[in-house]
Amino acid sequence: GIPGASPALAGSARVQGAPAEAAEVLLKGRGGMPDFSGSLDDADIAAVLSYVRASWGNRAAPVADTEVGAQRLALQLPPPSRNRFGNKH
Repeated sequence: GIPGASPALAGSARVQGAPAEAAEVLLKGRGGMPDFSGSLDDADIAAVLSYVRASWGNRAAPVADTEVGAQRLALQLPPPSRNRFGNKH
């Protein structure tokens, strides 16, 4: 992390908490971080979250793509575009 800019992922309650909350950050973006809803599919986002939740001393359970998909649906986000220009950032 960078003090005052972005929190550390190690020991983060958000990272290790409910998968839906962590998925929302990647799906919608937060602060200066872009959203990845258009460029990463649910399996990709689940893989990223699972890695972060098991790295740097974190010991949270992996995230399933179905959990990310349910959050995408709850946020009323369209599926990823699946082309190389999918991320608008």
